[in-house]
Amino acid sequence: MKRAEYEFTRYVEIVPAGTPLEAAMASHYWVHVHRGLRIYDEIVLIAADGSFDATVRVVAIDDRAGTIRFRVLNFVGAEGRPTSGAAVKESLVELKHRGHGKWAAIDRASGKVLVEGVSKEEAAAVAAENDRAA
Repeated sequence: MKRAEYEFTRYVEIVPAGTPLEAAMASHYWVHVHRGLRIYDEIVLIAADGSFDATVRVVAIDDRAGTIRFRVLNFVGAEGRPTSGAAVKESLVELKHRGHGKWAAIDRASGKVLVEGVSKEEAAAVAAENDRAA
């Protein structure tokens, strides 16, 4: 048996208002820090708008592709009901970093750029609105 701090690190991320859990679990959300994450690391995600609290675990990292996969360990929605291993659908919109703190929101199905040259928070809000409308 080992002490937990030798096996994984626990982080916290305040997720911008309007960002759904599935967007916060997308690889592009972590583009600036993905090289610092390791398999088994845990991230506590707290939505700034109070829509959810969740804990996710890093289960796979592909540095060449720049992808990260997570497992939801627990999830509490705005109504306050906890669930374990909550089902999370993938966002219909991909957020892409465009450099110098600018982001784009791109529709996965059509490739249409929904918004470009905005902050991460603004791009996430466009993605969340698009997902809600779908």
